[in-house]
This record gives sequence, C-alpha cells and structure tokens, in this order.
Amino acid sequence: MAIEVLTAGPDELADVLRLWSDARDEMVRLGRATAPVEQIAPRLEQGIRDGRLEVLLARREGRAVGFVVLRETPLSFLLEPSLSIDELFVAHEHRRHGVARAILTHVASRAEASGADQIVSSVNPLARETHRFFARLGFAPLTVRRAVAPAVLRRRLCGDAPRGALEDLLSRRRSMRARGRRRPLGVEEYPAGGPDAAAGWG
Repeated sequence: MAIEVLTAGPDELADVLRLWSDARDEMVRLGRATAPVEQIAPRLEQGIRDGRLEVLLARREGRAVGFVVLRETPLSFLLEPSLSIDELFVAHEHRRHGVARAILTHVASRAEASGADQIVSSVNPLARETHRFFARLGFAPLTVRRAVAPAVLRRRLCGDAPRGALEDLLSRRRSMRARGRRRPLGVEEYPAGGPDAAAGWG
C-alpha cells in the first residue's frame, strides 16, 4: 500500500494537530505531561510560516497517518548543523506498515540536501518501543537531557525544597552516625534495638 510523504503547510495543519492530539494522549499514558493542542497549534503554525520548523505528513490511502517535526540546529555551538527530529508520530493502527520508515527516508534526504552531519531525535525515556526502533536504524545514544521548571530549580538551589519521608529518614540516620563517630568510646548513641529502632522501624 503506497505511502505518500509531503511537506505540510498551513492547509495540512488540521491533520497534523489531529495526530498531535493522539500523540499527546499516548504521552500522558506514559506519564509525560505535554502541552495541550490549543497551545501547540499557534506555535506550530507560526513555525511553519516563518520556516523555523518543517513538518512532513504521511498519508496512507489519502488518510493522514503520521508526521514528523524537523528543525535545523547544531548539536552544540561548536559543531556543524544537525537536523533535529523534535516529534515523530504514527497512528497506532498504522504502525508496522512502513509509515515511519517512509517518513525517515524523506528525513534522510532532507538532511543530505541541507548538509547536516547528523540526524538527532529526542525520545521519551519511557517509550521503549520507540527506542528500539531508532536503535535498529542506527541511532546511537548521544547525551541525556534533563529538564526542570525554573521555580523548582530555584527552590533546590536555595535548599528549601520539601524533602520526602525517605530522604528525611536517611538524612537523620546519617546525622546520628556522624554524631556517634564524634562521641567518646562507651557512650551509647542509639536506644535499645539499634539504629532502626531510633528511626521508627523497630
């Protein structure tokens, strides 16, 4: 069954957003919070219009079944430009039918045409099937990117972030052991039952 891959313009935005909504539902089930489609739509449309983003849309029997969002960006400010796959999605019922391979064939051609040395893809850590798919195609781990909200980082830097019960318990036990090392020999640090009893586990 033939798969057509084309560059999506504003006229194809509705199809892309419908697929994006399906992709978001999957990410939410994996435990990853993503922006709602209402927030994504104006950004995506503006990115397409001003050329910062390129979206390829795959159709199977005329129906939109997958898309990829591409962006030219260097791996770092020291390196040559790479082509970044920011989003890749194929509708669940159309997987294992060559849709993603057809999309990535066009991505490879696009990278070669632009002179990009590398194609880089961001993958959700919980999306095991996606990781295996990219690994089979030769994508190798490059770096681990971590994300934090500015407010959370500021609280952590200031040392006033609330700690969990386990973290508090371990901290108390470390403090008790440290005090025990400073006490003279023969002075008992823990109550009867040992350190676990002191921690409330006895």
